[in-house]
Amino acid sequence: MYRLPIEYFTAKLTRHDPLLQWIEFRGGHHWLRRSESDCEFTIGLASEVYDVIKDEIIIRDTFGQEFKTEILPTQAPKGFPDFAYLPESKKQILNVKVHLGNGTIDKLPLHFFAPTVGGIETHIFTIEPSILYPTFLFDAVQNYGQLIAPRFENFVETGSLYGHTTIHAAHYFDKVFSVELSKELYDYIKPVEQALPRIHLYNGNTHEYLPKIVEEISGPTVFFLDAHWSGDSSTDWAKSSFSGYPSDTAHGGESPTPTPQEQKPILKELSTILEEFNDPALVIIDDWNIVGAKGTDVFENFDWSHISHQGLKETFDAHSRIKFHCPLDDTCYVIGISAAV
Repeated sequence: MYRLPIEYFTAKLTRHDPLLQWIEFRGGHHWLRRSESDCEFTIGLASEVYDVIKDEIIIRDTFGQEFKTEILPTQAPKGFPDFAYLPESKKQILNVKVHLGNGTIDKLPLHFFAPTVGGIETHIFTIEPSILYPTFLFDAVQNYGQLIAPRFENFVETGSLYGHTTIHAAHYFDKVFSVELSKELYDYIKPVEQALPRIHLYNGNTHEYLPKIVEEISGPTVFFLDAHWSGDSSTDWAKSSFSGYPSDTAHGGESPTPTPQEQKPILKELSTILEEFNDPALVIIDDWNIVGAKGTDVFENFDWSHISHQGLKETFDAHSRIKFHCPLDDTCYVIGISAAV
């Protein structure tokens, strides 16, 4: 695996045997952090055929080395089955804590083994670090981009999070620009600039940096608008349908309850692109499905009531440079902008 200097990877699970019914990572977050010394998760194991014996479970790395592991019986997290229909010998709900020491990511993949039919040791599942690539975004460039320009030189992203989209874009575009408001998240991903020199990262508000980027670049450009607050440690996640990220995300306000404009600065972003960028552009708006939403249907204090699908579509219809706009999929919207005459 290529060792990128980033802090967070997603946990990619490969299931080798149906004994594993479900897995829930610590805190409900499927993220693996480089600086953590252990990997913790809860699993549900169940079989109608053979017994499940906790004390015979083994976890190894790719080279066969066994790790010191704490495995304790626990209760199924909310929303996960507890296999009440099976006898006790045929099921186990376990909290697993694997001690990896320094350089957690370098010790993965983890391979989980347990005895199955006839007591034969069986490879049950594998956990490995993965970079979460937004395939929908690059499909959009492939499928819709040709209507705007034969080739796109620049990629501009608002909202970096852990840098996965930024990293992926660096393999497709000449220059990549990403703006992240959270200083903590910015510090996590800052080292990728040295590993991939075509990446340019900025820490601050998009309404401050997006005009500067637009002034600096020229040529056909893809804009990915994903800057928004996704909650923080002040959020009561028990009142939410979304469990948040393992890091706080930022908003533009100074109080724990930011205004809608401070949570989602998309109106200023669109205004900057439409009024100040004169070259062809493909704009992709993420989280289109929750435009206009408010309250705990997303998470506590969430409020995007300042924007609506209808209002945004009317703005796009009225603009002379917009050649098309339409849903990209269930969660994203795509807009094609021609060059200024």
